[in-house]
Amino acid sequence: DLSGTLDSILFRDEELGQLVGRLRYRDSLVTFDSLVIRSDSGWYRADGRCYADLALTGGIEKRLLDRPFEFSISGSEENNSFVLVPLLLPSVEHVGGKLRVDFVLNGTPNQPHVDGQAFLQNGHLKYLDLANILLVDSVTATLQDNRVLFNKIEVYVLDPDTQKRAS
Repeated sequence: DLSGTLDSILFRDEELGQLVGRLRYRDSLVTFDSLVIRSDSGWYRADGRCYADLALTGGIEKRLLDRPFEFSISGSEENNSFVLVPLLLPSVEHVGGKLRVDFVLNGTPNQPHVDGQAFLQNGHLKYLDLANILLVDSVTATLQDNRVLFNKIEVYVLDPDTQKRAS
């Protein structure tokens, strides 16, 4: 068993925040029941398991092994840009605002799979298939099979000439 804090966590060159948690490591299997990532803008809590090479020898390029993992994740964040969302959902270019999530992330590091719920309020969303940035009053979405299904959406765009809310 290992308990501790890592000051700065990076995922695909994006800084996510400080990691606090307790984990177990045996035969390359890492299991944890109280892992929290904290940043100035919010928090994410996770329970789960993954395979990793935590050997303290040099020459290891990838610590996270391309083997099955499963994480249950919940979180709350208020930020202008959520770096984790586009990393997990490539169809979302960027998103910001007040975000609450509850989802399961599983699969492998090279083929992640996301299912769950998300709620975004007072923010913005840029989806690859849309020409304009959507300004968000509120969005309730289901994350299913790596797709975002909007259950309820209250959005608007700005008129390009006046920069006011378009009707």
